[in-house]
Amino acid sequence: MLNVAPGSIKVGNAAGVASPGYAVTDFATGFNTFPPYGPGPVGLAFDSQGNLYSTGYLGGNLYKFPPTGNTFESSVLSNVGYRVTGLAFDKGGRLFLARQGEGDIAELDPSTGSIIGTVASGICGPNAVAVDPLTNDLFISSCGTVQRLHGYQGQPVTPTLYTSNVAVDGLTFAPDGTLYGAGGGPIYRITGTSDVAPGTPTVLANVPRGDGIALLAPQPGRPITQLVVNTNNTNGFIYDGEIDLVDFSSSPATITPIVTGGNRGDFVAVGPDKCLYATQSDEIEKVTAADGSCPFIPTGVGTPRPNPPQHVTNIGTAAGNVLVAWQAPQPDGAVIDHYEVQQLALDGTPIRFIRTVSATAPLEALIGSLNLCSYYFYGVLAVGADGQRSNLTQATTRAFTQASPASPPPTVTILIQGVNSHDRASTFNPLTVYDYCTSLDGANPNDIGTTYPPALADMQSYWDQDGEPAHQPAYGAGNRLIDSLASHGGIVLPFSYKGATLTGNPTAPTFTFHAYTGSDVANTFPQVAAKTLDDEITSINKVWPSTKIVVVGHSNGGAIAELWWIFYGSQNAHGVVQAFSLDSPLNGVANADCVNGNPICSFLGVGSALGITYQAVWAGQAQLDPGYVALQARSPLFTPVGTVGDPVYDPPDQGAAHNAAGIKQIGIISQIWWSEPGCMNSGFDLSSSACIPVGNYFIDPCGPLNDGTPPLFGVPGSFWLHGVVENCPGVIAKIMTYAG
Repeated sequence: MLNVAPGSIKVGNAAGVASPGYAVTDFATGFNTFPPYGPGPVGLAFDSQGNLYSTGYLGGNLYKFPPTGNTFESSVLSNVGYRVTGLAFDKGGRLFLARQGEGDIAELDPSTGSIIGTVASGICGPNAVAVDPLTNDLFISSCGTVQRLHGYQGQPVTPTLYTSNVAVDGLTFAPDGTLYGAGGGPIYRITGTSDVAPGTPTVLANVPRGDGIALLAPQPGRPITQLVVNTNNTNGFIYDGEIDLVDFSSSPATITPIVTGGNRGDFVAVGPDKCLYATQSDEIEKVTAADGSCPFIPTGVGTPRPNPPQHVTNIGTAAGNVLVAWQAPQPDGAVIDHYEVQQLALDGTPIRFIRTVSATAPLEALIGSLNLCSYYFYGVLAVGADGQRSNLTQATTRAFTQASPASPPPTVTILIQGVNSHDRASTFNPLTVYDYCTSLDGANPNDIGTTYPPALADMQSYWDQDGEPAHQPAYGAGNRLIDSLASHGGIVLPFSYKGATLTGNPTAPTFTFHAYTGSDVANTFPQVAAKTLDDEITSINKVWPSTKIVVVGHSNGGAIAELWWIFYGSQNAHGVVQAFSLDSPLNGVANADCVNGNPICSFLGVGSALGITYQAVWAGQAQLDPGYVALQARSPLFTPVGTVGDPVYDPPDQGAAHNAAGIKQIGIISQIWWSEPGCMNSGFDLSSSACIPVGNYFIDPCGPLNDGTPPLFGVPGSFWLHGVVENCPGVIAKIMTYAG
């Protein structure tokens, strides 16, 4: 609000004309207009009881209106000077006034309107007064700058510059401490740590002759993107007060009149009722939505900021559900309007708004349709009736979703383990397993007294790499394959080299799993295991004919999945929608010494008899590989997955005899991914240009993975990199396209 030159003005005691979607009524009328009295009411501020205080610019009167409004004659409280402008209540209920005539900020007695004292002086043209809801500091618009008053509660203080080159009149704060200003044209958002650092202004829009400013409440959890500006447009000395809605959600901002036909607007304020109160030359208007509701953010901090909610808990109660519960904040005089529930990242960072809960409703929120086998983390904050928001209170623990599967289950995934694995016997009903999330070593995460059947626990240990703690994946769906499979309500069952079957009633079947040892794996021919797998698949399909079955084999288990597909699945899938082979020696083991009892074979878990078979298959790899590639390319059922750096096992070269034979490396390799015979002739040195990857799914889905120079397998004596493929994100995503 700048100095006003005398002149003619439209006079009337009727509110302006509201645009569609809004309504406007008279609140306080009868103000004298200039000359000689000036532009009527200017400053506006509400106390915590909803009384509106206003100033008369040239006359210097202080007015106090009840929540129902009144005429100015019956509302004069006192006279406080000359050219008086902005008003504001701080968080302690103290009332402050900007006096352009004296160049100071005065404290007033709200009950009498008398001046208590001066808190700052020597200010150039003080205009608006706004209170930071976070720090309680006063901010003053002053001759093209914004000044800050800190520590004014004890004695007069010296203003400090907050930002310059911003010719603002009106100021208002958002509940989060962001300052907005308007004056003469540019509309600013001024950001910064207001208690310690200068603010940085950003122009949001341009509204000619803009003056007072207020904010519209956004949708819960959304940023503020709309505000209103009271204007004093002029045609010569004929003023036209218009209130414009500014939407700056996109650039350029959209400016729409919501009230027209006024007679010189100035400051605005939003009451505790969330309605907008706007000055005109001869009155104060009340602006609402067309239905009488009020969408604005209350101005000022006449009431305290709410304390945060107490004792927030997250509990996974049922399938895909989390119950968030809390207790009301410690009372501090704030009136709680509602609570906001927000989802947090596992490190506590807010991710998204979830919902509001009324302060009069039970203090809880049941959040459904969540992934199973996943951690979720929520927090709650309180929102006062004046729009102030408390700090966020996080739950003390994260929730873990879980549930028994549906009957029949949507998916059954059979996991086939490789060499050096073993599994204990179990007999159980798969539908009564509490959940198939195995992130916590086989124990139900919300019931540590209940454990999984041994076969499931042993399966989990292999697939979640319990033997390699330093390389275990993070908990939850998307990180662990088993958790991802179960996150859509599926059942996950192991394969046994000694046989496993599902029998009985579809609503209460029995899964019988026979134990096997590492020796059984080392000495079971893959084509024999493929028949055992077909028997397991057939039994599941017989009990649950509508259930999708997915087969996933790793290492030697992948060779079994491959042979099942070749000999059985390609003829009758029995409900299988996809068979995966992960980092598997599809063409055998390239080591004739396995037949002769070389220790390397014991380490690999390959018995002598099995080694003969692998060696025979390997001898024909140049002829077999093109067939495998072509077969995979034309079939949608079988998907081998190879990864960069694996599956090559690379212990040190075994002496002069191997070098003389031209064998640079000894190991296993999924030759489906390498051109032949050039790669074999290179001695399996993947750094050689003779080794060219082929196939649709030769990827680095875990990567980049690099544990040394080519062939990048890892430290001799450790299989950790070979096992990474079981849980790497690219592999999980591929499998979930069939199992999800």
